[in-house]
Amino acid sequence: EELAMRQKLLLISISTLGFSILIGLIMEIQLRDSASAFRAQWSQSRSEGLNCYRPSSEPGLIYKMSPSSRCGLYNQQGFRDNPFQLEKVAGTFRIIVIGDSVAGGEGIDDIQLTFPKLLERKLNSNSKRKIEVLNMAVTGYSTSQELVLLEKTALAYKPDLVLWSYCLNDPAHPVFHHANANRGRFFVRPTSYFLSWLEEKVYRVKENLKVALCEHRDKIPYGPNPRIDFHTVLHCSQKDQTARQFKKFAGLLSDRKIPALFLIHPVHHGDKFGSYPLTFIHDFLKEQARAQKMTVLDSLELFGDIESASVSRDIWHLNRAGHVKVAEGLFKLFKERRLIK
Repeated sequence: EELAMRQKLLLISISTLGFSILIGLIMEIQLRDSASAFRAQWSQSRSEGLNCYRPSSEPGLIYKMSPSSRCGLYNQQGFRDNPFQLEKVAGTFRIIVIGDSVAGGEGIDDIQLTFPKLLERKLNSNSKRKIEVLNMAVTGYSTSQELVLLEKTALAYKPDLVLWSYCLNDPAHPVFHHANANRGRFFVRPTSYFLSWLEEKVYRVKENLKVALCEHRDKIPYGPNPRIDFHTVLHCSQKDQTARQFKKFAGLLSDRKIPALFLIHPVHHGDKFGSYPLTFIHDFLKEQARAQKMTVLDSLELFGDIESASVSRDIWHLNRAGHVKVAEGLFKLFKERRLIK
């Protein structure tokens, strides 16, 4: 009788396992079909820009930019900058900019009018040393990707200072969130789509739990949609991860005795900056940066109480006037802090 019970339990276990595997396989096929359909739709809707991106062999990057003049003057390394060399000329002070499309100057046709190149010209006009500002910002990159880029690419160029350009959507997951216009979702190729689906579900549950406990969850500063602000969601749910990323960023540089300048960009909400609702995020970021001995510039302080529309082209990106304002603020900081040794 005991043996029969064990055999029955074994049969139930095998049947349950077999059924679970079958369900997993069916879902794997459905999810793969769904991913293929999404890629086909994304390719069609972004046919003009698709050639501007390519998959990256570095797993943490997922994708990178393609060298092409059609895509906004990207150089041979795939960065929106003039051509530059790995070797640094003796006596040159090299600054590398890490960031996303804000630093990349999305919407600014002439790269010479983006704040990295404006800053480069201002510094060179007031220095006996040659100053290089290499812009390695990549459209759509999250902080996790920027860290990989810093470690695997930027440090090989032997920077004398790294300028970290931070937008408030940077903690976004490069695949599970869509802050990069689904570029991550398009280029990622998981070994198992079913396991990736499960990972995202667990990620969402954890995110929702952390947001529910966040003291700032009542912030709904944008538009009529009665949802918690996306930037608040990110900095509530990814608070601990963001702190760890600051430590890693600083650690990569401190080992090589390279100083860091942390630049924060506000969200352009359409009103005057005097009523800006997300200062608590800026305060948290400045605290993290200063704890890692980074020099900090909050561009919110540069804009005073002007209309955000006067320096922006959309919710995240600067217009020409905005790039000029940020470059001026950076130049002033470089002079006051004597950041070029």
